Amino acid sequence: MCPRSRELTGQELVNLVAERAAKPLREKSKRMVIVAIEGKGCSGKSLLAGRIAGRVSCLGEASAVASLDDFCNPRATRYSDGNEEGLQVYHQNFDERLWEDEVLRPACRNGRLQFERDLLDARTDTYSNRVSVDLPQGGVLITEGLHVLKKVFRRYFDLALYLHISDELQLERALRRDREERGKSEAEIRYKYKRRFVPSYEHFLKRDCPFEVADLVVDMSTPDRPILLSGEKAKKVSCG
Repeated sequence: MCPRSRELTGQELVNLVAERAAKPLREKSKRMVIVAIEGKGCSGKSLLAGRIAGRVSCLGEASAVASLDDFCNPRATRYSDGNEEGLQVYHQNFDERLWEDEVLRPACRNGRLQFERDLLDARTDTYSNRVSVDLPQGGVLITEGLHVLKKVFRRYFDLALYLHISDELQLERALRRDREERGKSEAEIRYKYKRRFVPSYEHFLKRDCPFEVADLVVDMSTPDRPILLSGEKAKKVSCG
């Protein structure tokens, strides 16, 4: 019998992930549990990560959130001619070596994480975004961001989520967010998503296929009524 998709409330999804993440710690594990949340821009990664971290704390375990998006490269690197425009986000947007060296590797190796650094604020293209994480041994680290489930990072994660929304809904949310919060014009936003973000993410899905590693594939079209996808439905949206 084919497994069936299941609708949850937003809080039920948070509780489900938090319980799975905290369980090894309640079994007296000293190592850190590392959770990955992957999905297109505007799929709800940051909001969900924060809510899960809060729930983990309510369960009596230390938690923190670290975002790959904070490790953005300068604009000159992001838009350089190293790759065609439709692949620049995949290959050039983030300082992945710094992300791995400063966050993933020490968290996995040491079982704790102390990290503080000025990182790039992509809106101003200056290193003025102060990021600090101090997570004691045996805590839960929630990592989230675009391409956080690239194959090169998978070995670090104990639990992985893939959040799905359609390209049309992504653009709708981006238009609302980027005009209101970032002062971007509609034409600029539409161009960026059509020429950069959509083709680059399609490349990510084909090359890295999050379905292979995701413990949960979640349709986030309606954030307060997420749907756990399974079988061919899950594969279709999370593996190009």
